[in-house]
Amino acid sequence: MFALKIARDIKEGLLRIEGVSEATVTLTGHFLADHVTGIVNRKALSESQEIS
Repeated sequence: MFALKIARDIKEGLLRIEGVSEATVTLTGHFLADHVTGIVNRKALSESQEIS
């Protein structure tokens, strides 16, 4: 899902910034916003958990 990829890319980019140790990404205005937000902000993410 494209929205999940964008959200994940944003979070990974933030975490690459020196001094940033954690980040929370919130998606709004998308029909799967809550689902994507929940997935991208999990600590451990496996491929099988991505889209259920």
